Amino acid sequence: MKYLIVLGLLLAACGQDTSSFPVAGPAGADGKDGTVITPVELCPGFVATYPSKFPEYALCISDQLYGVYSDHGGFLALLPPGDYYSNGINASCNLRIAAHCAVTKL
Repeated sequence: MKYLIVLGLLLAACGQDTSSFPVAGPAGADGKDGTVITPVELCPGFVATYPSKFPEYALCISDQLYGVYSDHGGFLALLPPGDYYSNGINASCNLRIAAHCAVTKL
């Protein structure tokens, strides 16, 4: 039955004037520049290896570092400069977050 419907649609389209399709409209305005978001490894030097090693990453957005906490259902939070502990799976470390999304292992 499906083949008959498709065949019927194809036959109905035969002989139609398609010279006016597609109709191009005027060019739209350029969009605004997007925000650059850069992933930053919290314990630099680890290589993710499935299924045994998963280093944690944060996101550098507008020159500030944000991380996803898995507690309380998970949420994105600003990570202000300071000392932290990342407990990535088999890729944990103590680290320091500095200005401009800089991260170093301690």
